[in-house]
Formats: sequence, structure tokens, C-alpha cells
Amino acid sequence: MTLKQISSFASIALTGALILSACAFGDRKVDLVYPPKDYDQYKLNGSLSQTLGVKKVALVVSDERSGDKKYLGEVRNGFYMHTADVVTDDSVQAWVEKAFTQELQRSGFTVVPASQSEAILKVAIDSVHCNAYWGYSADIKLRLQFNKGPKTGTNSVIEGFGSDGMNWAATSAGYSESLAKALADSYYRSGLNFLKPVAKP
Repeated sequence: MTLKQISSFASIALTGALILSACAFGDRKVDLVYPPKDYDQYKLNGSLSQTLGVKKVALVVSDERSGDKKYLGEVRNGFYMHTADVVTDDSVQAWVEKAFTQELQRSGFTVVPASQSEAILKVAIDSVHCNAYWGYSADIKLRLQFNKGPKTGTNSVIEGFGSDGMNWAATSAGYSESLAKALADSYYRSGLNFLKPVAKP
């Protein structure tokens, strides 16, 4: 690489860092939305209910995160300094419950009260986090337990990831979409890695 090319690359990197820095001040308040725009990539087979031999399932969601429940992540400048927070006025527990209800229905289940169910899916929210530097990122960690009839299932830790692509201005919408994708990914991974192993023989 020539000296001219190195100088050009350094100028571009510095310009990018300065642009990110200019957008990095002031908390971002996000709406917790669902589903994400890119929805079909997370779709499980609609016969998952039939595979498991269960139609009616109860859903129990709890928010086990410590600290401020409104805090979701960080806004960073071009030098990766934490300059502001990502926060929400929405209930994370209600957001996860709504999303999992929708996804269970897409997978062929009917969500009912525990007294009417054939199985209970317990979802504990351990962490919800989003960040942005050159690109947006979000990750959600859940503990799931699927109890079928009198049998108590084992706990399984599921971690979902999502990104809304390149970060040009650290917008609330970019964080929101990344979180929605991470939540969709969490359910998708739960179906692939946790629910299917308890299928009927």
C-alpha cells in the first residue's frame, strides 16, 4: 500500500469516526416492536405442534434481569466511547410474551391458560442488550423450560442475535429493529435446539 493510499484510508476512517461521534449524544428511546421487517427468515415449520404431539400450550414469561428495567444498551461515538444510553418505556416482559405467543401460533399451537394446557413453556428473560458502532447489534438471552404433562423439562439457555445493518446515525429505529430480529432469532433457535428434542417417539 502506498503512502497516498494509507493517507486516504486514514482520512476516511477519521471522517467516519467524526460522523459517528456527532450522532452519539443524547439517549435513544426505542419502541419495542414485533415482528421485525425481515420476518420470513425466522419462520419455523408450521407443524412443530404436531411434531411435539401438543396442541394447547400455556406460556409463562418472567423478567429476571437485574438493574434498571428500562435500560437496553449503549450509544457509542466513533472512538467507541459510551456517550449515551438506549432506553425504553415499554415492558420487556410484555414484548417477549406477545412475540412468543405470535410465534407459537405460527408454529401450530394454541396458547391457552395453564389450567387448559397440555404443556407449559416457561420463558425467563436473563438479558436484553443492544449496541452500535459501525453496525447495529442486539442479543437476547433466555432460559426456557418446556413441561409436557406431568414431566418437568430441563432448562435450556437460548441466545438470539440481530442487526439492522450499518450504523449511520445511531437511530432509535435501528436499535428497535435489531432487538426485534434478536427476539425472532431467539424463538427460532428455541424451536430448532430445544423444543424438537422432546418430540413424541
